[in-house]
Amino acid sequence: MHITVVVGGGNGGGGGIGGDQWTPAKTIVENVGGSGGKALSNSSTLNKLYLGGSGGRGHANDLDEYAAGNGGGIIIITASSIQSNGYLIKSNGGNAVEPVSAAKSYDGLSGGGAGGTILLNINNIATPLNLQSTGGKGGDQLSVENRLGSGAGAGGGLIAISQGSKPSNLNYNLNGGLNGVNTAFGNDPHGATPGSDGVFLTGFNAKFSKTPFQKSIDSIKITQALLHDCKIVDFKGAGYPQPTSVTSWIWNLGDGNTGNSQNLSHTYTASGNFKVSLNGMDINGCKDSATTTVAINDINLTKSKDTALCGSSSVKIFASGGTSYSWTPATSLSNASIENPVVTPLSSTKYFVTVTNPDGCSKEDSVNIIVNSLPLISKSNDTIICKNSRAPHLASGGTTYTWSPASSLNNPNIANPVASPATTTTYNVKVTNVDDCSQTASINVNIKPVPIITKSNDTTICNKASAKIFVTGGNSYSWTPTSTLNNSASPNPIATPTSTTVYHVKITDVNSCVFNDSIKINVRPAAVFSISPDNSVCARNSQQLSASGGDTYLWGPASFLDNPNVSNPIASPNKRQPIP
Repeated sequence: MHITVVVGGGNGGGGGIGGDQWTPAKTIVENVGGSGGKALSNSSTLNKLYLGGSGGRGHANDLDEYAAGNGGGIIIITASSIQSNGYLIKSNGGNAVEPVSAAKSYDGLSGGGAGGTILLNINNIATPLNLQSTGGKGGDQLSVENRLGSGAGAGGGLIAISQGSKPSNLNYNLNGGLNGVNTAFGNDPHGATPGSDGVFLTGFNAKFSKTPFQKSIDSIKITQALLHDCKIVDFKGAGYPQPTSVTSWIWNLGDGNTGNSQNLSHTYTASGNFKVSLNGMDINGCKDSATTTVAINDINLTKSKDTALCGSSSVKIFASGGTSYSWTPATSLSNASIENPVVTPLSSTKYFVTVTNPDGCSKEDSVNIIVNSLPLISKSNDTIICKNSRAPHLASGGTTYTWSPASSLNNPNIANPVASPATTTTYNVKVTNVDDCSQTASINVNIKPVPIITKSNDTTICNKASAKIFVTGGNSYSWTPTSTLNNSASPNPIATPTSTTVYHVKITDVNSCVFNDSIKINVRPAAVFSISPDNSVCARNSQQLSASGGDTYLWGPASFLDNPNVSNPIASPNKRQPIP
């Protein structure tokens, strides 16, 4: 693979872009030639002079490498008048060295050097004068097999004169250098570009001093980076050989903070390795810098969160980030020297922990354990009730209440539910206060024994008849309605109802529990009878009798009747005989 980084040098004009990689290099994106040297900022007010930048060296990985063109130098001419005598003043950038044959042309070629600087501090140009500060040419590729990166052209230089306008007899050339080409491929530049033209300035007020330069700064050094208290570093800087001539100290402390004094102290807020640099500038504007790295091993302390307890109970707390731990107060701790002790405070307590790492650095933090009061429950007493009765409950001391079992309660989430248990039941209540602390209590509801009650069956009687009814299993009884009973307080009264009646009985047992039952007596309607009237017949004659209104009939004396069990028998009496 052959890649070229063949930039052209820059001064007044920018250098060109280097050529692309060789054509078969399909694994690399096209157009990777190096960027050209930048055009340097200058003007009549800045009064800066630069040497021409050298061209970039071509990248080679197979055969020979070829040198880039050198940048032009600086020419300063100070005189009241100048006469050219036909000579040319020039500070051109050099051309890139090119291969001597196609066999030696397998790698990216170099760029040309940028034009230099020519300064004329002259009041009068007596004869025509030609100045030249051109950019050097990039190297050509001679390869006949593949297109390769050719060299970029360099930028033109800088020509400056002190006069306010260009004299008519002054001529100059600031052309940028040409780019190289692939000569075997139709002079294809393969991405390489020429350099930009240079810059011509008038009114350039060059300042010259006849005072010999005296070197005041040779180097800047960091003489101390002293760590103390684990994260505080004291820095000291020095300048050699004359530190008093250093006019500017700029520290970059590696964590985003800076300083501008020769010596300073800085506190780091995080652990890590921090690259610290010190930049110094002397009275001549000369600069130097020094760097060092400081390691901050601050403790990354983590701890358990503040916790609320309900009543005096135990909880584990912890801290981490060190190798040794010291907790206070120690009175309610299982172990004051471990990272995760168990605490059993009797009241709210703040526990402080000091964590120390292997470097002897320590950090303190705290865990607050709040002890909230448990609810003080007041409740109704255990009770005993009759079966099918209700028992009101009552609890107090909290803000929310939860009763169980809920199935026989009218509302399990109030302070005063009503219980209707079918059997003896223990009701539990969870009482929670405003601090979300809970306690439980219980109420027993016992069911009194149920007596064995028996009673007479429902019955049917004739009109104006009586029936004896009864009930057993109680200690006292009360029947209703009372008007047709001979004794409404008897367990076995005699009932004489005039119509169908349901008799209700309230049975009170030995436990004063009351039970209710009933007996129904159906009363048949009264019968309406008719019978044939008295009559007389001759001896040895018969008379048919008749009766109605009944279901069965019985006549007598039966000896004079053909059938005493029908409603209309025939009677044949032999003497006066009443028929009953």
